[in-house]
Formats: sequence, C-alpha cells, structure tokens
Amino acid sequence: MLVVSVISREYAQELASQAILRESVVGFDCKGSNLSRHGSLGLVTVCVPPPSHGLTPCAVVYVFDIQALGGFDDTGLLDVVQSESVCKVVYDLRNDLDALFQYPVRSFIDTSVVGLVAREECYHTRCDHFFSIDQMFNAICGSTAFTFHVARHHF
Repeated sequence: MLVVSVISREYAQELASQAILRESVVGFDCKGSNLSRHGSLGLVTVCVPPPSHGLTPCAVVYVFDIQALGGFDDTGLLDVVQSESVCKVVYDLRNDLDALFQYPVRSFIDTSVVGLVAREECYHTRCDHFFSIDQMFNAICGSTAFTFHVARHHF
C-alpha cells in the first residue's frame, strides 16, 4: 500500500519533515521548470519506506509543493537535504543538485551509478569513479548495511 500526501501548508510541512528526519534512507526527487540553478523548483518528492512493524505497513510519499509553501527555504526540507543521518537515494541527481546549488547537501546516493558499475562488470569497460557500489555507499552514507547486486543480463 502507498500513501501520497501533498504538502502545501506550513503546519503539514513541519510534520512531514520531522517524519522524514526519523528515517535512515528515503527516496528523493525534484521537479521543476528547467530544473537547474537557472530554472525554478516546483515539487520535491520524498518517499519514506514502510515501517518494519505495524498493522498496516505502507510507504508514504510526501510531495512538497515548493511554490505554495513560499520557496524551498520555507519547507523544512533544508534540514532533510543537509542531514547526514538520512541517506537520500536519487536516480540521476545532477539537475536536482544543480537546482539546490546554494545549499550544502549531504548523504545523497545516485543509483544511476549502478548502471556504470554494471556496464563495467558486464562489458569490462573502465569506470574510474567508484570501485564498487558498496564502497560508494559507505563513503557517502557511512554505512555498509545495504548490499547491492548487479543484474548482469539486463544491460
């Protein structure tokens, strides 16, 4: 089950940000018009995984309406992107980080790097950036609690 919560009011963003900061790993994505330092940030989506216990385990997706909340600074997300204890998992974070260029961000992991490592392993091409996903995850998030397996036959 999945619960989607659109955050467009100040009181809701505070509760959502507090819930996100209690997690160790979340999904993260930004959307906007010409998403970059020259464009505008419209939505930030954060997915919190289902709890490992509870009667109705379900993931929660918080969709922060940045425009309705008066801008990124007023959303409570600044604490989230700067948190070292919450690892933010993103696919291709280049434009997301460019849109957030004025904020010091911490503990992001880009899953598009998995493709680089998979191609290196499958096709023996050289990837000088990371030796392994586990090492990259440890360097970024300070933990090796997660193990990544490369799907060899899908590339």
